[in-house]
Amino acid sequence: MRTTAGHMRTAEEPLAYPGARPGTALTELGEDWLSIPLGSAARCYADLIFDRAASGMPIKKWPVDWDDAPWPQKFYPAAQFTSLPDVAQPGGLADTGRVELGRALWDLMFYAYGVVARRSRVNNNESTGMLINAEEIRWGRGASSGGGRYCAGVYVVIGQGLSLSSGIYHYSPIYHGLELLAGGDWTGAVAHAQGYGAAQSCYLVISLKYWQSAFKYNDFAAQATCMDLGTLMGTWRYLLGPSADMIQPDLWVNEPALAGILGIDSQAEAVAAVLGLGGVTASPVAARPAPAMPQADERSREVYTFVTQRALQRDALAERGVPADLSADFPVPQSLAWSVEIDADAAGRIASTLRRETSFGRFDGIPLPRRALLEALIESDTAQNVTAGTFSGAKDGAVSLFVLVKGVEGLAPGCYRYDRPSQDLERIGGQEAMAVIQRRYFLNNYDLGRAAAAVIFAGDVVAVAERYGVRGYRALNTAVGAVCQHLHLECARRGIGAGAALGVDAAAAADALKLGRKRPRPLLTMFLGHDRPNSGALDVPLAPEGSR
Repeated sequence: MRTTAGHMRTAEEPLAYPGARPGTALTELGEDWLSIPLGSAARCYADLIFDRAASGMPIKKWPVDWDDAPWPQKFYPAAQFTSLPDVAQPGGLADTGRVELGRALWDLMFYAYGVVARRSRVNNNESTGMLINAEEIRWGRGASSGGGRYCAGVYVVIGQGLSLSSGIYHYSPIYHGLELLAGGDWTGAVAHAQGYGAAQSCYLVISLKYWQSAFKYNDFAAQATCMDLGTLMGTWRYLLGPSADMIQPDLWVNEPALAGILGIDSQAEAVAAVLGLGGVTASPVAARPAPAMPQADERSREVYTFVTQRALQRDALAERGVPADLSADFPVPQSLAWSVEIDADAAGRIASTLRRETSFGRFDGIPLPRRALLEALIESDTAQNVTAGTFSGAKDGAVSLFVLVKGVEGLAPGCYRYDRPSQDLERIGGQEAMAVIQRRYFLNNYDLGRAAAAVIFAGDVVAVAERYGVRGYRALNTAVGAVCQHLHLECARRGIGAGAALGVDAAAAADALKLGRKRPRPLLTMFLGHDRPNSGALDVPLAPEGSR
């Protein structure tokens, strides 16, 4: 096993992608994004994603090199490793009553990003060769992820008051443990970087490693990784139930300072969120020399950057402080509790998380119960609170839900909008929208003729990007990811098959919904239906469903 990082190519180097002609630079493959005005990358990227079906991406065809893929999760082989308690042990989220903060955190991380099952299914996404090859078995996780890439990384900065020694740790989903990167109390440094008045006992700093997704999706990775931030924290909120609001991250990060503390290459990996937990234990401290960190392993021999990624990171690194129109709401309210209250339904939420699985076209065409669909929508809409106060309009619901109904009991086929005040569906159009989605879906892993419904998550991404730049763009897509994840989990609870899809022509969907180009824009689609029970299923659970 190699323990050295792969070579990273930039736009200044030749051979920018596998198979490119000698001497080709990345900036020659599309518009030179680094020449656009500072602060405009998020808006330009929003238009790129919206129009990508008609206009394409900077790299028209990206040849995915699966033999040189990155590891399924970032890890530090030279770091001291500490195993975390098994979720089956007493005192965790499966119990009721008060749970110690540290133990609650470790369980949340496992249920969201840990390996919870080995699965194999006959579906429209995997080839027959994958189904008969043990090496190709799918490893189930609680959170959904764009392309199954799981590119969000959790760094745990521990001060005083938790059971572990002070230090900077990286959570290892594969081994369910913490890798110690640097000793000592760095919570004051995080608080100082963020401008907080006091330091808390623990900070979760969440990063997005572009190459984890970009090796497969190239320039589209910046979009998918934002939603991964939402599905991760959406899972945490879902599991906590009545205590969900302790997961209210600060997305207005001081990215250069935090990247320096964590030893992150800020061109390759974004620092996207800070979540403070536990009591106040120290005062902020001025910046000090970054700690000496062990090196993360990189399996890929070649790691590539992309023009969109570099432009977005250029803007993100230049963005500082909280925008003036939001200053009254910041710092984000953070949990000061040393323990978490667990209610009686926690076991049911854990079971839904462990059962969550992408359908990949196994729908049988049988209509869904209207009540079950509506209950799932009502619950998922509450996940928008993950970004409450993060940008103007977020408190009122920045994500709009449109439902294209094909087979739902008691509802005529057609297009509906979820109305938040009445918690009901309002019909806004005929059934032509579903046909448009079917025709303009990029992939072939779903037969929408057998889907009962499609949910389109939309948001005013143009206004948010223009007003708040890259961090605002991330925040809106984080809310979309969280709502999507809640809907997926609520569907699992009710026995409804579900699968999120990024491969829908957003411009065509906007036309079908009569939304136009500005407000709101379709950002993600989820297909719903009953899964066929006879799909050659092999499911080996690796975690108990809420009991020991």
